Amino acid sequence: MIMVTLAVLVIAAIVFVTVFVLAKQKVIFINKWFVDEKNSTVGVDVSAYQADIDMNVLKEQNVSFIYIKATEGSTGRDGRFAANWENAKNAELLSGAYHFFSYESSGKTQAENFINTVGTDLKGRLLPTVDVEYYGDKEQDPPQKEDVVRELKLYPETLEEAYGVKLLIYTRADIYEKYLKGEFDGYKKRISSLCIYS
Repeated sequence: MIMVTLAVLVIAAIVFVTVFVLAKQKVIFINKWFVDEKNSTVGVDVSAYQADIDMNVLKEQNVSFIYIKATEGSTGRDGRFAANWENAKNAELLSGAYHFFSYESSGKTQAENFINTVGTDLKGRLLPTVDVEYYGDKEQDPPQKEDVVRELKLYPETLEEAYGVKLLIYTRADIYEKYLKGEFDGYKKRISSLCIYS
């Protein structure tokens, strides 16, 4: 009996590790096993990396909403933002703009960059969003929590003055635990998950 139990545990561990590695390498997409795509709300985020996007095709694929990268850091602007922003509106695809947060510059100047790029009229658009992720060597050499929290708090304060709404925070679970938990309780958060579409 012990040998059978041990064999079952070993096989289960091998299957788990195999699925994990294949999902991490994006060979398989495990969300398809758990998500009913026909009855789910599906959204995407896009940037200049996706080049020219046909928003009508996204609607045909049952994409309900889209977040469009507007800015990064204090000076970066996405080269496709204006076109994507206008095309989403023309296709009547519910859309919002997001900012990729930089650990190297002031939260206030980052917010000003976003406001200057997006404008102040968000009528009919989704909440402005800040994307907080690791980049470069930040996962191996993470910034200090106090520094991130200080600058990240300046970002929504500046946006709220311009837009009169609280923003949405988009991040990974590990970053939420390290930097955001207990610090941004008044804000809606979206935690990233594995990709549904290949």
